[in-house]
Amino acid sequence: ESHLEKVSKDGYFILTGSSAVPTNRFGEDARMVWAFGDQAKEYGKLLQDAKVSQVGIYMHTGNDAHI
Repeated sequence: ESHLEKVSKDGYFILTGSSAVPTNRFGEDARMVWAFGDQAKEYGKLLQDAKVSQVGIYMHTGNDAHI
């Protein structure tokens, strides 16, 4: 929540791809670093421990206000 509070309502990240992200690369992937801040690598490790090997990125395109 604190990370989201730092991102202004106009804050954005230009998504250049929606390929799945291996959990062992969360600390290196710009999308995960943007989403999880300095905890990205640790969150990836948590997911690895839970036997999650990758996380997909999906965009809802029905309403741009909710991407």
